[in-house]
Amino acid sequence: MAIPTSVSIPINPTFFEGCLKNKVIMITGASDGLGRALAISAALAGAEVILVGKTLKKLNLVYDEICALGKHIKEPMLLPVNLLQITPDQSQEIFDAIENLYGKLDGLVHLAGDLFGLQPIALYDIQKWQQTIHLHLHVPFLLTKTLLPLLNKSDAASILFATDLEASEGKAYYGAYACAKSGIETFAKVLHEEVENNSAISVMTVYPGKVGTRLRRRVSPDINFEELNTPERASQLFLYCLASGGDFKGKLVCEKES
Repeated sequence: MAIPTSVSIPINPTFFEGCLKNKVIMITGASDGLGRALAISAALAGAEVILVGKTLKKLNLVYDEICALGKHIKEPMLLPVNLLQITPDQSQEIFDAIENLYGKLDGLVHLAGDLFGLQPIALYDIQKWQQTIHLHLHVPFLLTKTLLPLLNKSDAASILFATDLEASEGKAYYGAYACAKSGIETFAKVLHEEVENNSAISVMTVYPGKVGTRLRRRVSPDINFEELNTPERASQLFLYCLASGGDFKGKLVCEKES
């Protein structure tokens, strides 16, 4: 079956109230930027959120923000792990922790990322190339592979991979990042083909537009941040996909321009 190329969806804030009730959602890169915003949005939508990030101190800040939202908000799980150094054994430990507490996983959102600087191919630092490919391509593969049995225990699970324009543009100086994002789009298509007819898992790639995060400011200090999507608004696109993933199986999802 051919993979549909893309779909644009409108964002309707009234849709999100309670849309993830009783859902268990794991978010990588949850300590900052888009990951943090999505964690808060998902908790407000009723989800039990699993926060994955490198720094426990920053994860604790997000934990406190979520717990301060009200008594009806469910306490998140914290999983501090340096994804740049994650091993298959550590990935299995994540599986065990989620299985022991929840017994299932309804959503897996891959948002952890870094650019490690922009460089021309002729001068590219080999270690930074390897780190970028590892973080943006190998880590999503490893975690997805490990957690598939828990996703299969859900009645309707979603796996979301964040992508970027550099995946298709081959933009100069974005070397490893562009290659990794192109690879993750292909990985998502392969995974979709493998699970579409034998599971309740929806696989999607999501393009949230250019988001005004600290990472974006570091890479493009001259950019006009007033023209960028906020992490909070961008998180709604991922939230929509988590709640309605079955409608967008195998597709690249972006927000419909107003």
